[in-house]
This record gives sequence, structure tokens and C-alpha cells, in this order.
Amino acid sequence: MAKRKWVDFSIEAALFVLASLGAFYLVYSIANTVGSLLPPTDPLQHLGTVAPVAGLCILSIYALFAFHAYRHCLGARPAHRTLMANGLVGLGLTFAVLIYLFARLCTGALAPFVGYPTAFYPIDCIVYLLIEEFAFLAMYLYGLWLRKHPERFVPVLTGKRRVHGLFAVFQGAGALIALYLFGAFLFGFSFMGSRSHGFVLSATLLFILLPAGVYVTGETLLTAGTGRKGRLYALIALSAALLAIVFVYYVARMLDPRGYVEVSSPYLAVDYMLSLGLTPLCVIVSCLAALADSWVRWLLPLVKEKKEKREAK
Repeated sequence: MAKRKWVDFSIEAALFVLASLGAFYLVYSIANTVGSLLPPTDPLQHLGTVAPVAGLCILSIYALFAFHAYRHCLGARPAHRTLMANGLVGLGLTFAVLIYLFARLCTGALAPFVGYPTAFYPIDCIVYLLIEEFAFLAMYLYGLWLRKHPERFVPVLTGKRRVHGLFAVFQGAGALIALYLFGAFLFGFSFMGSRSHGFVLSATLLFILLPAGVYVTGETLLTAGTGRKGRLYALIALSAALLAIVFVYYVARMLDPRGYVEVSSPYLAVDYMLSLGLTPLCVIVSCLAALADSWVRWLLPLVKEKKEKREAK
């Protein structure tokens, strides 16, 4: 049973990596699209070209959220329903994107190997969409199998799950921020800037990986079934690491501002393209929200237990 939990965890980890690439490229494509809407570029032609790529990116994110929802179900019945419903929806959406892409190819609206968005577009996009199609088919078939064998379902959560509305919003937003920044790290890794800015580079890398680290740590603790004392130690360590990394990040920025711009622009390209500078705020808010949610989840049972003891007296 424990082995199955770790298998599901490994699948979600792989989906997280793919979704992070999709999230970063989606935001990057949107930024390029906004810039291309000015003449002499034909905006409709450009939108038609990048639409299948955007669909592929969104589907990769959807696959992660669908599998995450399955892992956090409390029983076999909602678990197999989640898998089957999301598998069917994913199959339908992926098929629609494929039909649209083939229609543009057949009508001559899209020429192969045009060099944008990738050198092999749209051949690579078709291959990735077919992989997504098989992934959603496997999700649906797994749901069918689980419906026939409900005893094989191993939940990572036990007891009654209750997520308050505000925390649920922050969790979803934090996951999207973690995906985008981890994708920025993967895309920007080959453009690490000058080696002479090693301190600010290391601080920036640790900082943008914080949301992904919080996400993975939370899922690891759930999968391992860590007890209350173990979760307390993990939360204290994670909170201390967050404060330390944020402190080092801002110290590095102050000591080497030019180096920060040089090493950060490949990772946070959209921030620099649009002159937003919102990434540090998003990172800190998303991590603090996730930690606050974890602390609340840890404290609520303790408060409830003390209240029951007082009522018993």
C-alpha cells in the first residue's frame, strides 16, 4: 500500500515538471502575443499559430491538477470518479486542439517548420498532444480499474478534509506561481549569466525555487504519513529556511544590483519584458500563504483536542 502512494507521488512529480514547462511557456507566449498585436504583424494569424501551443500548455497544467485532485480524495468512490471525469474532459480537449491544428494545416493557414514558436512546429506540438491524449486515456482507464477494485485505493489524507475558501484560492494561486517559476528555472538554466555574479545567482535560484520547494515538501510529508511531531519539525525548518533565503536574496540584490539584473532576466523574462517586477512579491505571498495554511492545519486539531478536554472536565 505504501509503495502505491509513492508511485502516485512519482507520477505527480513528473506531471509537475511537465506542467511547469507548460506554465512558463504559456506566460511567455502570451507576452510575445501581446507584443505582436501591433502592426505590421497580423494579430489573427499570430493568435492562430500560438493557440495550439497555448492549448498544449494549459492541458499539461490541467493534467497535474486533475491527478493532484485524485490523490487528495478521501475514498475510492470520489477517487475513481475524479479520474474518469478528468480523463474524459482531457481527452475531449486534447482531441479538439488536434482537430484545430490539423484543420489549419490542411487549409494552408499554417505551414510546417515555420520556425515559430519552435524549430519543428507544428510536428513537435502534434507529438506532445498525442502523448497528452494517451496520458488522459490512461487516467480514464485507471479510474475504471479503480472502480472495480476500490480496495486498492490508498488515500494520502485521513479524516475529514476542510479547506477554507481563502486558503483554497491561495493554494491554487501558489501552485501556479510555483509552476511558472520552476519552469523559468528549467528554461533559463542554460543562460546563467556571468560566473562573476555567483552569489546573487545562487540567491536568485534558491529564491525562485522556494514555491516549488514548499509544494514538494508538503506533498512529501503527506505521502510519508508523517506524524504531528514530525510535521511540526518540518514546518519549523521550512519557516526558518524561507526567512533565511528571503534575507540572503535581498542582501544579494543590494550588494550586486547589476549582477541581479544580468542573472535574473533569463529566469524572470516576462517580468523584465513587461517591466512588472512582481515576482518577489508573488513568491513571498504564495510561500507565506502555504505555510500559514500548513500551520493552521497543524494547530486546529490541537485546539480542538484542548477544547474537548476542557468540556470533559
